[in-house]
Amino acid sequence: LNNNIELEHIKDINEIIEISEKYELTEIKIKAYIKRADLEFENHIYKKAFLDYHEALDILINIGNTSLQAFLYNKLGRCKINEGDYIEALTYFNKALYYSLQINDLKTKKNAIYNIALCYKKLNKFDAAFEYIDEYLSLIDKNEEFTHYVYINILKANCYKDKKEYEKAINLYQDLIKEVNDADITLVGYIYSNLAEIYLEQSNFDKSLECFNIAEKIRRDNDMTNLHHTLIDKANVYIKNENYNEALKLLEEGINLSYRNNDIEYILRRNYMLTDIYKHLDDNKNLNNTYMKIIDVLENVNNEREIIKIFANLSLMNLEQGNAKECKDYLNKIIEKINQNEHAIKTNTF
Repeated sequence: LNNNIELEHIKDINEIIEISEKYELTEIKIKAYIKRADLEFENHIYKKAFLDYHEALDILINIGNTSLQAFLYNKLGRCKINEGDYIEALTYFNKALYYSLQINDLKTKKNAIYNIALCYKKLNKFDAAFEYIDEYLSLIDKNEEFTHYVYINILKANCYKDKKEYEKAINLYQDLIKEVNDADITLVGYIYSNLAEIYLEQSNFDKSLECFNIAEKIRRDNDMTNLHHTLIDKANVYIKNENYNEALKLLEEGINLSYRNNDIEYILRRNYMLTDIYKHLDDNKNLNNTYMKIIDVLENVNNEREIIKIFANLSLMNLEQGNAKECKDYLNKIIEKINQNEHAIKTNTF
């Protein structure tokens, strides 16, 4: 359990869990579940990681041990945030914050505060996000935790961007580039990628492409894990200029890396961008296929509201094409989803 192992050795952890259950070795069982969950999380298998972290948490609660509850609630939230379920993630991060305060766990407290701010940003609740960002900044020492200082300011700049306060975001990013310099080249790539998005929203395509190219080079050389973010976001420059062939090339490379990293947010983002392209090209066959791919992803993360929106789009598309039967089928699927949700609420099975 103390060794660094790869995913192919997970069978050894499974065996330890079996032994710990047979001989009621509670502490070993907790460590084994956390170890297996960490391994699954590192390999982007978030659903299984969530279940294993929860199993460890349940055991801890049953034996009245509160020492790791904050840590595990934070891990559960990270699983949910990586699946794009920000509301559910907030529930776990708030519990992580509560229990971290009970045991004076500063590290988990800071992690929870950062993650809460991130969730509020994703949910476009910027005032709440800024509140937690400021709290996080008050807890860290810039000199000793410089990387954390940079990441929280990147989050702050992204909030400004999403609020369309572009100059504030640009100024903050430019200040960060000066501060980071050569301290961490991967952070510079992250910042340039985000700057490129701002210039794109301002329709400054040349400046946007310049920043994307810098970010892409840095990430190809130093940060392949996040290269797909830059590629997929960069495709938007070409979509805006109706250069769909170049956009499709970037999206194709980006989606392969997104699936390799099980990055649900960017898998969905890429597919939604494809729907925009196929609508412009009047390519209904590929548009339909892309909608079905989106539904598959949304089903896996139980995003019923978004699934209903996709069924509505498919219904409208078929109505415009004069396909009455298909239109009716998708409307029935919407009704079925709504009925399922109402039943789930009544029986508390969410």
